[in-house]
Amino acid sequence: MAARRRTVFGGSRRPRKTGVPGKDGEESETNVFNFVDIMLNMPENPSWKQVVMKLLKVLSLMTIAYFALMALYFAAEFQSTARLKNFNILVVDLDRSIIGNRFLNFTEVNNAVPGQVNWMIQTDYKDVKEVVADVERGLYWGAIVVQPNASTMLNKALATPLSDYDPTKAFLFIYDGGRDPLVVKPYVVASMYSQFLQFTKIFNPTWVYIVLSFAAESNATLVELTEAPQVLGIPVAFEEMDLHPPTASIITSATSVAYIWIFLVAGGSTYMVAHIVQPMTRYASVRRTIITLLLPLLLFLCSLSMAYSVLLLVFGVPFESVGQFMSLFMSILLLQAVVASLVLFLIFLIPVVFIPIITTTFVVMNVIAIFNPVELMPAFYQWVYAMPFLNAVQMARFVLMGSYNRLSYNLPILFAWIMVPITLLPFAITRQKRLMMEALEMEQQEWRQAYARQQRHYFDNGQYRYYDDRSFEDDDAEDYELYDRDTVKKQHRWSHESVRPKSTRSRSHPHLGDDTVRDSSTHARPDTANSDSDRSHDETGDSDNDQRSVNNTAQWIPPPNPLIFGNNASPSAPLESQVFGTHQNPSFIEMPKLSRHPYASELARPHTPDEVK
Repeated sequence: MAARRRTVFGGSRRPRKTGVPGKDGEESETNVFNFVDIMLNMPENPSWKQVVMKLLKVLSLMTIAYFALMALYFAAEFQSTARLKNFNILVVDLDRSIIGNRFLNFTEVNNAVPGQVNWMIQTDYKDVKEVVADVERGLYWGAIVVQPNASTMLNKALATPLSDYDPTKAFLFIYDGGRDPLVVKPYVVASMYSQFLQFTKIFNPTWVYIVLSFAAESNATLVELTEAPQVLGIPVAFEEMDLHPPTASIITSATSVAYIWIFLVAGGSTYMVAHIVQPMTRYASVRRTIITLLLPLLLFLCSLSMAYSVLLLVFGVPFESVGQFMSLFMSILLLQAVVASLVLFLIFLIPVVFIPIITTTFVVMNVIAIFNPVELMPAFYQWVYAMPFLNAVQMARFVLMGSYNRLSYNLPILFAWIMVPITLLPFAITRQKRLMMEALEMEQQEWRQAYARQQRHYFDNGQYRYYDDRSFEDDDAEDYELYDRDTVKKQHRWSHESVRPKSTRSRSHPHLGDDTVRDSSTHARPDTANSDSDRSHDETGDSDNDQRSVNNTAQWIPPPNPLIFGNNASPSAPLESQVFGTHQNPSFIEMPKLSRHPYASELARPHTPDEVK
């Protein structure tokens, strides 16, 4: 209780927030830099032990939240070839002849070689359309198809040399470039090229040997092949089918960097809006608090998303239709909504002391997810598929590349990240308001108990003895002062003349009974000698007497306004101004003389508008 009195009378600051929001009357933390203040919080006179412990604590947090994840990420880069088996590439033989059989045999042998992707041979497909559908659905990263009649066309070109023979009709490479630009070209397509190149190194010499052997056995001439040299030189080749080709060569880096900034802007905007509207929700109901908080935030984030989308259109990003423009706008808005919901989760549900490690770890995990394929990371990184940042970036790439069919993988994850914190938000706000009101009611009750201890006045031989009960709580049994009646009247009259306007001065004081305090306009001032004596006594008093004077003078302050928590209280006014009644009507101030207190003038004067804010 003594600590609470020092907070109100002495004006000392409350300790930094380290617990659950709402506990001990604390409001939710909306200062984005508060967690840095907590990490750097140190005593005024720290010891070497405290300094070393603080450094070790920060070092351990940074090692776990940052360096461990980054080290695992960089190590995975050097071990990526060992995880190429995570890429499933389909191999289909629709030729069912010499070319198809030889390619399947080669693939089976090559699939056992380390450093290869996972070649999956399937024979159930009837045409190319079925293969395209499965690749587009994401069942495979790509497919190599030996096209129908590939061997028949090659034999026909050899028997009757055809100058228009097209060797690219032998193989078909199918892949979805819009699925993940970080994976498809560097790993999937590159593996297809490598596989075909190795196959032709074996098949082409074999084919030339077959042709020469046939010519030698049948005494046939090969002069006619001069009209179709590709029959011997390049008997087989391939053509590519990119289901969703990239619309720009820098789309990967552009979306990654842009969405990092969107991520940061959304987090800062949420902190800003929550901090601005917080005074409006201090005494509001839970429903009104949620509406006041979420409605301005949603409008602000929508404005940011639309501004960025319009700027992309103005500066030349191609949009094929209005639907594509609105899809990109919604993808940006969804990312910002996810970040906003997570920030609100941190503000209202997480103890402030845990915000640094949670924020750092979450940001590092999300940033790692977009710069390296998840398939090449250890199994520990499988959680990356559920990271909102990865799904938001993929959603933007899908929209710009036209891969709308893959949005079904991203939308449920993003909506889950939004709805879970928002669902828990009413319960968190209800708990916070309940704890805050309990703390305020306890503080009000302590005030009432403090002022319920009435002053004990003893008069002996014309002298006034002032006695304070609270001095015994501090183990100071001699905390009392002796004043004569004239000195008390002079102090009381001086406080009214120096603080209150003349028209509002009170003629009597409840603690002096029926003794009337005379107005200075009709009665003489106190004796100069006595005033000098009092001033000299004030200047030469020791610190103990100063403290007792402050405690004793505090008894003159009227009891707190019982309606400070009602409808007449100003929510924006500080607790001190509500208790003393200085914010409602600064003209009527009942304040005693606090000449021995170093901040007496600050306690006596009304609050300025800036201080009230």
